Amino acid sequence: MSHHAAPSDRGSIDLLSPILNHLGPLSARVRDILDTQGPALAPTAQPVRTGGFPDASPSTWSDLKPDQSLLARSIRALLTSLGLAQDPGDYTGEYPHQEADFLLALGHDLRKHGLEAEHYGALARALGHAGADVLTLDEQAQATLEDAADLTCHLLALGAQRSTATATRTAEVLDVAEAYPGDEETGRPAIGVIRVQENSPQPWWTGQYLDIRTPYGDTQWQYLHPATPANPDGLIEFHVRGDTEARRAILAQAQVGDQWALGASYGFLSVDAEDERPVCMIAQDTGLAPLRALLLELAQRPEPPETALYVGAGSVAEFYELPSLLGFARAWDWLRVVPVAAEAAGVEELTGTSAELDGLLRVGHAVNAAIRDGAWQGARVLVAGSHAQVTASVDALLAAGADSEQLSVDGA
Repeated sequence: MSHHAAPSDRGSIDLLSPILNHLGPLSARVRDILDTQGPALAPTAQPVRTGGFPDASPSTWSDLKPDQSLLARSIRALLTSLGLAQDPGDYTGEYPHQEADFLLALGHDLRKHGLEAEHYGALARALGHAGADVLTLDEQAQATLEDAADLTCHLLALGAQRSTATATRTAEVLDVAEAYPGDEETGRPAIGVIRVQENSPQPWWTGQYLDIRTPYGDTQWQYLHPATPANPDGLIEFHVRGDTEARRAILAQAQVGDQWALGASYGFLSVDAEDERPVCMIAQDTGLAPLRALLLELAQRPEPPETALYVGAGSVAEFYELPSLLGFARAWDWLRVVPVAAEAAGVEELTGTSAELDGLLRVGHAVNAAIRDGAWQGARVLVAGSHAQVTASVDALLAAGADSEQLSVDGA
């Protein structure tokens, strides 16, 4: 638990609760103060289309407007964790672990906007000044706000210091390929495979997802899972499913030579080399990407664990990676691949794999196939897909008798 000095007189701390009703104006005032008085934000990598030029104007604190909610969330977390909103008398100048971890992660994440550890002293002062400008607080309440702001920004600064890697870097698009054209009639989105190469490769763990920013659409940061292991050449393959406006823009506009910006890595999917249990992987749609990356990493081990990969899709036509996966299974005797489609129609569209699918293709949901086979029993279970798909799969596994300790999950 993180500590800070608590004021001796708590009688007026309940005046701080109006902050929760003034998060927008408070955040705006903080940005105004920092734009005129604060240190300039650190330079960050900028995405640019091939033949274009990156924005030459330096970033300002006001450019954080799209992420104003992050600042608001940090203030809200600050107040609620200190008990100021619910019970003013409970203020002790401490942060529960959950709230402290949130702020540490937030400080790490905000590096992509140019906020490094050295910026947070100015941010703490700006929070105090903004509180005085926007709110009507007595002397003790103002002192409490400033003390709490110091603690918040201290944790944000620690989060920014956690990583020794460059906050952002660029990656050049090397190849753009359509993997599945989509189906307007059924509403199934298109899928594309895009390969890039980092200009300054940074370390990340295979199975994690990366923060990326492209020059298409609204150009905001989003997450994508690499489908390849981390490597010193910085070569990355992304599987992009057009299920959001930002991802549809990538599929429609990405061209060879474009420059993307890459940020930090996140997530906990992994296969511990010291764990001797077999592995059960359950992938839905492009949730396959991080599990494919882990398979390629497992193949480099002297003795890979017995692994069953259940690949789920809405239709057979959406098994964009199935020919390669079946090739892996033929080459690696430790791997078993089970494709599971919600409907069986369309086998003939998978050139060269129809015969192999006889007796192999299941109809239904990947998690249910894994449960029926008992593949989860005594195994490490990795689940990847959309948030809804992962939640449904975890619920089904737990209902079948799996222990939560077995499960490692991540949304794609």
